[in-house]
Amino acid sequence: MGLPLLVQKQPHNPSWKPNDHTRFDNQPATFLNLTVDPKISDLWGFAPPEWQSEVGSVLLVRKDQKDLSREQAWAIAEFMQFKVSDSFEDAMESGDERQRRAAVLKMLNWKQFDDFLEKFKVEMMTADGKSWARVRSPFGTKEDHNG
Repeated sequence: MGLPLLVQKQPHNPSWKPNDHTRFDNQPATFLNLTVDPKISDLWGFAPPEWQSEVGSVLLVRKDQKDLSREQAWAIAEFMQFKVSDSFEDAMESGDERQRRAAVLKMLNWKQFDDFLEKFKVEMMTADGKSWARVRSPFGTKEDHNG
């Protein structure tokens, strides 16, 4: 999407029991690592194996060292898990391979994310009663993209 993110696994909490897999589940982190590069055909649409199980806690930062709020990180993870992964599912059921990949890549841009973010902010304000009005797109404002 053009947003330089780094997702790094963190050491597991030593108090976690090895057989308590719920502590190690981290689906948002898995979806942040979906392979979206169409040149990597064997993993396209999936996270690499090391991101598919026992992920645990992660650190998520921007590689360009710009700020990334908790709410922005949450929104990006939700976008990848529920919008982009749905695009992969839909694409797998239609057309030839090139058409499928083009359909998914069309989802991966700041405009699609910003549209999602506006709806997500409303959902979150309704769900938790806290204001998300100040949450801005990590891509910058729409004016940044138009000028």
